Amino acid sequence: MTIGEISKASGYSSRQLHRWFDEYLDEYPTWTIRTRTPVYLLVDGTYYSDNHCLIVYRAENIRRTLFYRFSRSEDDDEIASDLMNIRAMGYEVLGITTDGGDNIVRAVEFVIEEDIPFDIPDSWCWMRLGCLVYCETGLAYSKDNLNEKSESMIRVLRGGNIDEGRWSVKDDDVMISSKYVREELLLKRGTFITPAVTSLERMAKTALIETDLYDTVAGGFVLMLKPFFKHDAILGYLNLLFQTTYYKQYCIGITNKSGQAFYNLSRQKLMKCMIPIAPIKEMIRIVTKYESLDL
Repeated sequence: MTIGEISKASGYSSRQLHRWFDEYLDEYPTWTIRTRTPVYLLVDGTYYSDNHCLIVYRAENIRRTLFYRFSRSEDDDEIASDLMNIRAMGYEVLGITTDGGDNIVRAVEFVIEEDIPFDIPDSWCWMRLGCLVYCETGLAYSKDNLNEKSESMIRVLRGGNIDEGRWSVKDDDVMISSKYVREELLLKRGTFITPAVTSLERMAKTALIETDLYDTVAGGFVLMLKPFFKHDAILGYLNLLFQTTYYKQYCIGITNKSGQAFYNLSRQKLMKCMIPIAPIKEMIRIVTKYESLDL
């Protein structure tokens, strides 16, 4: 659910909800499990009248509920992330019982086939990128649109504008009349931009938009990754993670060649990328440490 949906359902303002989320993230609970406990899981989703679904992961052999999630549906990506997190918490899943729902079966099959990329600290967890951000493409336009000039012109960022963690303007940037640009396409603070079609050398280069831009959009061959939560620590942490060798290699591995020199980045597979998530205070420490380095 989005902040807006929670606000509408609860009656609390979005500002109040943001304040509570920030307070919660600053005082996150920790649950450390250091043993390898064999478990047999029962995974079940229960739907309620308001179209919400409660997904429960219960270890029947130790009579304990290990995990639960409120969602709009039994999404296979979310379930796969939950199962991988249960493994990362120290549990060895020996068997899974479900009602046979297709989404749960697909998630179980995926987890069986895919190992956790690497070890992470006990207080961290794994999440799929699609659970952290939603993905949109930039402005699509025709060459004829570029011939029209107006008092209000909008800059269109392309793959060549994006570098490691930053973006820049260029002398040959495309400019288009604002009449062809919907307001929601203007780049806003907290959005990450990355080329969708580019060379392997530039693949996975990702930049963070640090302030609202009222005269700039991303082009149609650029992806906009918009985090569900725009906490400064989360944005800074993701910005560093997008520069890692792990993320770059993952992106290169899910490309398809398009023409002689260009490659397409699969949006669907990108959203399945496993992201190691640290507690919020650890994120702050990592970002602060990096920013103090003389690079």
